[in-house]
Amino acid sequence: MLVVIKVWCLPPNQAEDDLNRLHRVIVEAVTSVTELGLQGEDDLICLFPPDLMEYGLRKEIAVEINTDGLFENLEQTQEVYRRLRGCVRGSVQEFYPEAKVRCFVAVAIFAD
Repeated sequence: MLVVIKVWCLPPNQAEDDLNRLHRVIVEAVTSVTELGLQGEDDLICLFPPDLMEYGLRKEIAVEINTDGLFENLEQTQEVYRRLRGCVRGSVQEFYPEAKVRCFVAVAIFAD
């Protein structure tokens, strides 16, 4: 399974080195939630899409974690979601202490 993480509303003109460090910290945060069974950066994609509107940049950062199909067989899924959100939010917050960082898990549910 592959996890896709999008970090929205970052300050403009981020240096490549800064984004690489942020990527590594996010990978560490996600893999620290051992119930996910993710081993490293090959198990997830981090995207840093640019925002076309400068208003509000740096004040709020949104982190979207898409876990489509990842939690099909996990028990205590809600607790894992909470820990995942907390670990990722905390890691991004360290990079941008002045911003309000919001983190949410997007889950697709399909019925057969």
